[in-house]
Amino acid sequence: MKVSEDDMIDLSLKPCYQSLIGTLGWAVRTQPKVQPFFSILSSRANCISKKLMECLALVLQALKERPFSLELRGIDISTLLLYIFNDSSFFTLSKEGRQAWMHFLVDATWRLESDDEWNLVTCGSKRTKQKFISSTSCEMVSMVDGVKAAYKTRDIAFRLFGKLPRVIVVMDSKPLYDQIESGLARSEPRMQGTLDYLMQEIGGEGLDAQVVWVKRELQRADVLTRAVWW
Repeated sequence: MKVSEDDMIDLSLKPCYQSLIGTLGWAVRTQPKVQPFFSILSSRANCISKKLMECLALVLQALKERPFSLELRGIDISTLLLYIFNDSSFFTLSKEGRQAWMHFLVDATWRLESDDEWNLVTCGSKRTKQKFISSTSCEMVSMVDGVKAAYKTRDIAFRLFGKLPRVIVVMDSKPLYDQIESGLARSEPRMQGTLDYLMQEIGGEGLDAQVVWVKRELQRADVLTRAVWW
């Protein structure tokens, strides 16, 4: 099968590509919703083609024309809250997925049921090459990542405000929510150890978090799972 000229690796493009990737990396700091694109495109830095260069240029052009905004507000320390959103996408054929999480450091005026997205303080998005039988297991591993990262966010909050925030973990996977309630990894028994660890981390000996199930349209982290071409 003949490879098209646009798909052929061309290392002469590497200096330009690295420069543009650096620009996108800075954009991620203030426009976190771009993170999936940065994750994907930076992972291809050693196999650059004309088509890949075009993809990178299109992302940067779109950011220039329609920039995302990052809104930060002052908060009432007496009702300090840390919302952790976790989500994932799942590839049925490859049994792999893309996992994502977001942390919002807010107060009681922040509304889960509205479109509030102010005070997004950190987020993550990555493709996993671990094989799963079910999408629920992929969601579980994504939640583990978001919860583990929350210790750093909580520490920052304590250093800033002198108190620990109340933690609320938000998910849109009802099967995973039910597994946390029951303590049993029904969809994939080999994940029982991961579920036990997750329950330990969100329990009283860990973050002492409240776990909330919401409909998909209220899942803020969904936007970080959509760029899933690679």
